[in-house]
Amino acid sequence: MRCFVLSLHRSGTVSTTKLLSELGLSVKHWAHTHDEVDLEARVAGREEDLDFVAEALGPVFDDYDAVADVPIPVLYRQLYARFPDAHFVLLHRDAFDWVRSVRKHVSKEAAERPLNAFERVQYWQYCPGQPRYLSELSDSELVGAYCRHTADVVEFFRERPEAKFGLFDLEDEAKGAAIASFLGRPRQIEFPHENAGKPRRKKRRRLWPRWVSGPEVRGSR
Repeated sequence: MRCFVLSLHRSGTVSTTKLLSELGLSVKHWAHTHDEVDLEARVAGREEDLDFVAEALGPVFDDYDAVADVPIPVLYRQLYARFPDAHFVLLHRDAFDWVRSVRKHVSKEAAERPLNAFERVQYWQYCPGQPRYLSELSDSELVGAYCRHTADVVEFFRERPEAKFGLFDLEDEAKGAAIASFLGRPRQIEFPHENAGKPRRKKRRRLWPRWVSGPEVRGSR
C-alpha cells in the first residue's frame, strides 16, 4: 500500500504519520534527507518546479509506504500521475487556527527563522512574491493560501472519481478509525495527538469552506 498525506504542515501531519505507522505502514515525515543526501539543498533554487521536486524525492517514495509534510501536499498532481493507485489523505483544519500554528512554528526562538526550501515549495505555490519569511504574509493571505490548497486538492480528485482520496476533519474524534477504514485496514484506533497546541475554543463554529462537504468527500474511494 502507498499513501500520501496532502495536509499542509501544522495540520496533524506528525500524528497522521504515527497513525499510519500503527496501521503497519513504513512512514517518512519531512523527507529533508535520504540516504545521507540533503534533498532540501537539492531542490533549493528550483522551488517552483514541482516536477523536479517530485523527481528529487523519488528515492523516498520508493523506500516508504507513506510520506507526509512539506513539500508533499503541493505535489499531488505529480504523485497521482506516478502512483494512480495510491491513497491520498487530506485532513482539514480550521484555517485561523492553522495560521496561528504556523506562525508559532517558524518563531520558536526569539527571532523568526526564514522559510526552508521545502516550505518555500509549498508557500510559493499559493503566495505571490516568493516570500522568504512568513512575516511577509498577512493573516488573510495565509488563510487564503490554506483554503485554496484545500479547494484545489478537492477539485482535482473530484474530477478523478477513480482515485482513492479521503478528506477528514482534524477535529473529528473518530478520524483515526475513519482513516483506517479508508485505507482498508478497519479497526477502532485512536488518532494520536503529537505536537498538539492549545485546543480551539469549542464555541467557535467549524469553518468548513462552503465548497467542501466533509462527509461526502471523506473516504470517496
